[in-house]
Amino acid sequence: ISIGDPDLDPIRNFNPVQGENSGLFAQSQGLSSSDNITINTNQLTVEQGGQIATSTELGSAGSVLINSIEGIDPASKIALESGSIIAQAQNSPDDLSIDNSNSRAGNVTINAFEIELANGSEISTNNEGSQVPVNEREKFGNILLQNLETLTVDNSLISTSTETGDAGNVTVN
Repeated sequence: ISIGDPDLDPIRNFNPVQGENSGLFAQSQGLSSSDNITINTNQLTVEQGGQIATSTELGSAGSVLINSIEGIDPASKIALESGSIIAQAQNSPDDLSIDNSNSRAGNVTINAFEIELANGSEISTNNEGSQVPVNEREKFGNILLQNLETLTVDNSLISTSTETGDAGNVTVN
């Protein structure tokens, strides 16, 4: 994951160790909810198995919000190269007697001029096993890609899913 342009501001550039299990995570277990992840940058690259992810077991997963710093600048680009942005309610408690039907996936919102997904990348939300009530479906597990000039999806996916009930919406503006 790279945040920012190292040529313009190398001090603010974020580059964790590359590879699987590398990234930014907000996770919770049990009945608690995970926090949100908010990134304000004009350039973001998630690659080589890197992830930006929120997840929960029995609570509500946080949302992922990625905003261009300068408003919708033609230089603002979000690139995923074998990387992922995920918000999910995993719903796999060790004690099967626990009711996990109230857990909720967070939303993924990206405001950028250009988004590019390649080589098995994904932007996804997943409500495993939760049953979101009809009056709350607009609140959980949605993907919103806004202010886009260009969206490229090459051997990758943008999806919402659930095991039971209705999955969230995917909206591209």
